[in-house]
Amino acid sequence: VDRLESLEAENAQKRQGIINIKAQTERLKECIIQGKIDKKKQMDILERKKHKLKKFIQSSVKELVKYIFPLSHVEPSER
Repeated sequence: VDRLESLEAENAQKRQGIINIKAQTERLKECIIQGKIDKKKQMDILERKKHKLKKFIQSSVKELVKYIFPLSHVEPSER
């Protein structure tokens, strides 16, 4: 009888440990999912910023080229 009671107590402890491990696993799973969502959002923000920067650089280069090398219509001289 003592052996049975000790086995039941040990079994109850192990069951509680399994429940705790399952709860911890679920929390970790939620953290991972949230981390993936956050990463995706950050990647989207980064891509938008890259695109915006690329457009800004392109327009800045165009403005600089116009400023540095002003091209105007040249009339031929009459002789």
